[in-house]
Amino acid sequence: MDFVKQSCNEQNRPHCAAFIPKIKAMIDAAKAKNVTIIWTLPNGPKPEDFLPQVAPPAGTKMIAGPVDKFVGTDFEKELKDKGITTLVLTGTSAHDAVLYTASQAAIRGFKAVVPVDGMSASAPYAEQATAYILTTAPVLSGNVTLTRGDMITYR
Repeated sequence: MDFVKQSCNEQNRPHCAAFIPKIKAMIDAAKAKNVTIIWTLPNGPKPEDFLPQVAPPAGTKMIAGPVDKFVGTDFEKELKDKGITTLVLTGTSAHDAVLYTASQAAIRGFKAVVPVDGMSASAPYAEQATAYILTTAPVLSGNVTLTRGDMITYR
């Protein structure tokens, strides 16, 4: 979610910039297994603002919206129409897009898999707090799995 140059850079989120090769590897692994990949944009940036290493192919439909990608979008309908029950969520803002979208996914009955090397924040504490909340909060903890990107397999 939201891997744009405005937020994913050495100045704002150093972990995000460092994680880009791992995120690219996750995308490549998902593509190799024909897994549906949905790119999202925060309000404001445009598709051309994506970091080139993890940019969607030209013409890709994207979910654009606030930190919770379910709010004001057809994200849930799109997932259900495709029969998707498990989401692998990566994002440039652990304490925003990752936390809120993973939480809403879990509340809505989806399984959320969150690789810790695929979420970043401007401060390590925000990354730790997000991991803690996702794995301990009622309802969420039963539907959220924290992992590393290299431990995810696709069928």
